[in-house]
Amino acid sequence: MASKTPPAPQQDDSNAVLPNNAEAAHCPYRLLGIDSTTSLDELKAAYRRRASELHPDRSHDDGRAFAELNEAYAFAKAQATTPLEVGGTGQKPNRQELGGTGQKPNQQEPASAAYALGRFAHRILEGRRKPLLLSLSIEQAVVGGAWPNQHKLRFELPGMHYEGERLNFGGQQYQVSIQAHPIFRRRGDELWLSVIISPFELLLGAELWIPTPEGKSRILLPPGSDSDTRLRLSGRGLPRAGGGRAELFVELIVEGAKTLSDETTSQLQAARDACAPNLFPRRQAFAQALSQRGKG
Repeated sequence: MASKTPPAPQQDDSNAVLPNNAEAAHCPYRLLGIDSTTSLDELKAAYRRRASELHPDRSHDDGRAFAELNEAYAFAKAQATTPLEVGGTGQKPNRQELGGTGQKPNQQEPASAAYALGRFAHRILEGRRKPLLLSLSIEQAVVGGAWPNQHKLRFELPGMHYEGERLNFGGQQYQVSIQAHPIFRRRGDELWLSVIISPFELLLGAELWIPTPEGKSRILLPPGSDSDTRLRLSGRGLPRAGGGRAELFVELIVEGAKTLSDETTSQLQAARDACAPNLFPRRQAFAQALSQRGKG
């Protein structure tokens, strides 16, 4: 009976994180749009082309894809400059050997290509475990809506999300960041809004339609309101981390008429002269305080 051939000694890469399939092993080249036989000049050209496409200033994303591209370029450049040996001792290369510096690996400790590819895959996977920024408008944070386009995913997002909340979709974590708004101002979870009205609405009262994250809401402004009146809509602000919603505050800004006809001016002067001083108690108290101060 023929004797059994003893098994070949196995390389010890127990501390390495190896790619789990051939596609992962070619991940750096796939990200760059090249293959492993590409020359160094072609590699640099491919990197510049992909970098211009994925740079955050142009892609308007969180920069994760650009960071992965740089990882891929560092690995591919190191391979093109000083190819890593397959079947070496399996000892871990130092940082310079994998950093794309072009320096030769230590000949007494030849680097393992499988180990290097595993470290590349590990860095990519670690990056994907970190939460990506999920930028939501105030309306999306409150009522939900379609997933933003920056991650190239499309599905409906439910409402009631607060600043800093962590969400998990498809194995990837996202952290909610609420965008600045052209109308609403944020003070913590409160929303503040300025509404411009005329002096007549302030004196006579008015029906105001106030924008909220859900749509317009009707408010009755009482006659004789002051210009510094603040209206509060309870539970119409942003969602809170502990549950419920904050308030929406409305500040009134009175806009004066820039030009008046002679007839309108005469009518307003007549109305002013017909008003008793006690119709404006705050103004009367202020005038009295100034008078007393002047006597002192």
